[in-house]
Amino acid sequence: MKYEVLNNPAFLGMVNISELLQKSEIFLSLAGAPRDYMREYMRNRYHSVRQKVIKELGGKCTRCGSKKDLHLDHIDRKKKSLRMADIHSVSDARLKKELKNIQILCKKCHNEKSHEAWDFSTPKPKHGTYWMYRRHGCRCKPCSTAYREKKKEWRNKNAEATSLRIELETLRQELADAAQSIYNVWNQQDGIDQVLGEHGIAPEIASAIADVISDKIKDIDFRTMSGEAESQDSWVAVWRGPEAFEISIPYSVYQIGSGDKWIKIPDVRFTAGDVLITISEQPDF
Repeated sequence: MKYEVLNNPAFLGMVNISELLQKSEIFLSLAGAPRDYMREYMRNRYHSVRQKVIKELGGKCTRCGSKKDLHLDHIDRKKKSLRMADIHSVSDARLKKELKNIQILCKKCHNEKSHEAWDFSTPKPKHGTYWMYRRHGCRCKPCSTAYREKKKEWRNKNAEATSLRIELETLRQELADAAQSIYNVWNQQDGIDQVLGEHGIAPEIASAIADVISDKIKDIDFRTMSGEAESQDSWVAVWRGPEAFEISIPYSVYQIGSGDKWIKIPDVRFTAGDVLITISEQPDF
């Protein structure tokens, strides 16, 4: 119906600027229609392709056989050539090739796999440390003091442009675009998404950020991190030699809520300025 106005003689006969301005709502609705249509189309296409892939790979977790909370996981991360957030935007041939390195895992088994892949030879976190406060949410006095002192130490450091920081800074817009791709396919209806339920997308955005960084920057170590479930704080820890950084987009940019219930903030457009790159230290756990 929006497009029928173009064929309306009354519209075609308007030559007066004031009349055009009075009809500004028509122009705004027309300008937004293609964008809204494509957004909806790509969102539906993503979910359609994702369900097709899950069905083709057996429709259940390859470890425990569960059919709930299914994730698409790269078997060998080093051989990954496609982010799962982009499966709806590539050719069938490329997707078919990528599926050779994809498996289905439920959320529990996916977390266990990530745990198994991590090198836990380093000492476990102790009270009175930055990571006990940041990662495990301990707010005892020794941990709080250690956190404040560490942040103060970083603030007092010279802001020299280290090689890793320069590489991360050049990726700001790509990281924002990766987050946008996750946000765009987050299809909440009355607070419910058919894939995520009432859950938010902070971990998915952190994973998308990690994908870009691992693809673009060589010879680094990295890991997606999460804080307490109540806040759903998620970020990517990246380090190379003595350099270490935390990269994140605050969840308050795109969702509101707590625990397992999050509401999508509508019409968010991620920019390079939304990406936070802060000095950190290598994870100590």
